[in-house]
Amino acid sequence: GSAYGNAVGGYWMLEFVGVRFMHPLEPTVLSKSPVDLQSLMNVEETTSPHWPLRGWHYHTQHPLEMVEVFNGFDIDSLNVTWDSMVPEVDLFFQWCLANRQNYVETLLLYSPEFDEFAASDLRMKRLRHINDLAHNLTLMMSADVPIALRQQHSWFMIKNADDADWQQQIDDRLDWVLTGAGFDMLGTESGSTEFSH
Repeated sequence: GSAYGNAVGGYWMLEFVGVRFMHPLEPTVLSKSPVDLQSLMNVEETTSPHWPLRGWHYHTQHPLEMVEVFNGFDIDSLNVTWDSMVPEVDLFFQWCLANRQNYVETLLLYSPEFDEFAASDLRMKRLRHINDLAHNLTLMMSADVPIALRQQHSWFMIKNADDADWQQQIDDRLDWVLTGAGFDMLGTESGSTEFSH
């Protein structure tokens, strides 16, 4: 089988013997296995997914647990470093795999307050590290990067649509996201708001 199939099978076996993956950051181990050794020796299971892509969109435009780490940020106000949050991402990726997901999408954020950091080498390196963690678990990573949307701090491709070099701006952003940060695919919005084209 494939590496992904083997990984999903491993998590299926953990569930079979009593590990539950109900919360992304807190796997539960039952005090007693629901199966005995004899049942375990006689297991034969074959499954295949109905949909080729089964993903989780982690909507970083809302205050969720891992918004900062998925965007390469420290939490300065709480004195929490990006490095210290990375293990939660690994648990989340394992939860996705245990629930038979094969990709994760995050929305990259931007604000004038962190303009210098938004396309920095440090942020790119941190996002590459997160994407490498996902790839090591056979998950694909997608970045949601709107073309022009300015809503809710989204990281957009075009700063000014009236600029003559708008196509170059898109090319530069795509290169940063796909080649530099190591995302596998891209989601986007074509309007400048949720309600426009």
